[in-house]
Amino acid sequence: MGAVMWGALLLGPGVARAQHYVLDSLRAAALRGTDGVAALALAEAYRYGRLGLAVNADSERVWVARAAGMGQPEALYLQGVAHVRGQGARRNLLLGLGLLDSAARRGYTRANRLLVELYSDTTPRVFDPEHRPPLDWRRAAYYARMGAERGDAALAYHLGWSYRYGRGLTSNDSAAIHWLDTAARHGEVRAQLQLGDLFLQGTARTPTDLDRAAHYYRMAATHPYAEIEFTTAGRVGLHHVEQLPRAAFNHSLRLNPFWPWGVLELRYRK
Repeated sequence: MGAVMWGALLLGPGVARAQHYVLDSLRAAALRGTDGVAALALAEAYRYGRLGLAVNADSERVWVARAAGMGQPEALYLQGVAHVRGQGARRNLLLGLGLLDSAARRGYTRANRLLVELYSDTTPRVFDPEHRPPLDWRRAAYYARMGAERGDAALAYHLGWSYRYGRGLTSNDSAAIHWLDTAARHGEVRAQLQLGDLFLQGTARTPTDLDRAAHYYRMAATHPYAEIEFTTAGRVGLHHVEQLPRAAFNHSLRLNPFWPWGVLELRYRK
């Protein structure tokens, strides 16, 4: 819809007439069967009681279904969630996963994130076990890569995590560092902590680098929006790094792969 049409809703008298005009225009566009955005806008109007319409869940579902039938990505996602959960639609896990896959392939990143959650157990389970498919780390990594390549930081983090621990992918430090760094530079605090842990611990292929560990821990410790447990973990990691002598030392890092950061257990050479 053009700016003039939407502007009519905000200016002086004639608001009801403007709403009626917008509503008729949306219906006409949606009923042509080619404008999924218009159909989804109608669904949202029924959901929130906009454009002079009363809230009506049944009408909302009808227009979401129409929009999904036209391939509108957000509508495909909403339909997929409804079928996976069995809320507002007949529960059908296979159909729901197919709709979510269609949304993900059309660039709707929320669908990628949900598919990663459904196929893995690295994040809190928002669905009951009976509402999820069996664990499939390879599929989770596939959807993570799809979203990471579009610039999603959370999915870049999951992809880097998968490369680091070999979940669904062959373990690869270089790829892990690449994707974790991509996520870290876009503000993903879990990636910053993972990289701090990785460079503090070192691996058979990646030597310990205390300067880089400190860099990533500092990013986490000073993150302006992260929850306090993440910034605290960054400060703890930074403290350990800054207290380490730059001479030879022995250390070990115990990692819980189902938590965003490791639990540091450092042992120093006397």
